[in-house]
Amino acid sequence: MSRPLFPPLLITPRCSPTLLLLVCLTHALALAVVLALPLGGWRMVLACAVLLSLLKTLWADVLRCAPWSIRSARWNADDTWTLELANGRSLSARLTPASFVGLDWISLVFTAGRPWRRTLVLTADALEVDTLRRLRQRLRLWPRFSPG
Repeated sequence: MSRPLFPPLLITPRCSPTLLLLVCLTHALALAVVLALPLGGWRMVLACAVLLSLLKTLWADVLRCAPWSIRSARWNADDTWTLELANGRSLSARLTPASFVGLDWISLVFTAGRPWRRTLVLTADALEVDTLRRLRQRLRLWPRFSPG
């Protein structure tokens, strides 16, 4: 039995208010925990680390302004991926088994070469409804999450 051929699917996410809220809320809770713990001088060091993590996550994953951020992903008909980065580079990548498909959340984890691993987090409000539906359907019908 031959595998079904799907047309190329272009995923160009927009800024997601849901992802922004989730990132800010989780970092705020982490900061509250750090400040509540009796850590002495380490409290401020850990608080700074949480704030730096918040800034990096907002810059790279929510706003997608970092040079290595994925601006768009194209799932080609031959089951390969082409990623367009914020710095204008295009990369051929492979979807890994660490990817996740949920109702309102899709996490696509890619590898392109040995040390390079990037995640594209998509919430329901980051994509057009039809694009999200087609992506979810294609990921479930064509489970190519096996290594190799």
